[in-house]
Amino acid sequence: MVLSLATCENGNSTSQAASGYLDQAGDDAVEVAVDLSGGWPVELVIGAAYLYDGEITKGKEAAAVLTTLHKDVYEDHLENAMADGNQKEADGGVYYTCYENEKGYLTALNDAVFVRITADKENIEAVVARISLSPAN
Repeated sequence: MVLSLATCENGNSTSQAASGYLDQAGDDAVEVAVDLSGGWPVELVIGAAYLYDGEITKGKEAAAVLTTLHKDVYEDHLENAMADGNQKEADGGVYYTCYENEKGYLTALNDAVFVRITADKENIEAVVARISLSPAN
């Protein structure tokens, strides 16, 4: 995995971002960039990114999780999402209810990279807005 951190200044504001490559093998390679502004640290591992709404400490659960999926798993999740009466197509993907207090977001890049993001229902759209995905090839 490759990780890079960047600080960008724009006038009087400063933003920080982290980026890395997930699932580097073959057509599944995807680069993820995460906006860290506002104290949102990220932990990048092969196939996943964990976003925290504060300092990363032992035993603390991530506020949001991004995972890459195999196509068949993505299609199963998408089928369930489309059956959800509260799904919403926006931002290049589908928002849907996973559990009572958790929402998910599904998206595909070039029909080769499949991604699921989960977070609490109040923050899912703000979390998705922090994340930028692009094929690494």
